[in-house]
Amino acid sequence: MGQKIRVLATDVERAVIEEFGGTGIPMPMGDAIPGLQRKQIDGIRSTIVVLAALKFYDVAKYITLVEDTHIPDMAMMSKKFYDSLPPDLQKAVMDVGAELEAGGPGKIVDSLSQSGDARLGDRAALLADQEHGAVALARAAARDVGIAARDAMG
Repeated sequence: MGQKIRVLATDVERAVIEEFGGTGIPMPMGDAIPGLQRKQIDGIRSTIVVLAALKFYDVAKYITLVEDTHIPDMAMMSKKFYDSLPPDLQKAVMDVGAELEAGGPGKIVDSLSQSGDARLGDRAALLADQEHGAVALARAAARDVGIAARDAMG
C-alpha cells in the first residue's frame, strides 16, 4: 500500500494522491500535525504558507515543493486599525506586504532555509522538470475524476 497523505476532502485531491499510488486521507488541518506524530498519515498536501505557519518543520523531516496548484493567501487588517497606527508602523506594514507579494511561497522557503535555526535547510526538495510532467498528468486524471463526480451529482 502507498503512503497516506492528508488532503482536502475532495474527490480531486484524493484522486491526485491515488495517481501516485497513495491514499488521500481527508483530515482537518488541525489534526494533521498530530496525525504525522502518531503515524496516522505519512505526509500532508498543502501550501508552504500554511505549513510554515503551523511549524510543520518541527515534526516533518522533509518537504517537497510540488507547485502544482495555487492557493491564494492574503493578509488583511481593518482600515480603521491601519489608520490608527503611527506612520512608521504603517510603512512597516506596507513594506512587509510588498515583500511577501513579490516573493510568494519561494520567499517563505528561502526565509526558512536561511534562518539561524535551519528549520528547513537542505530538507526542501523541488521537482525536476520531468517530474512536473508526471504531476501534470496526474492532475489531468484527477480533474477528470472531479468532473465525473460533479456530473454524477446532476
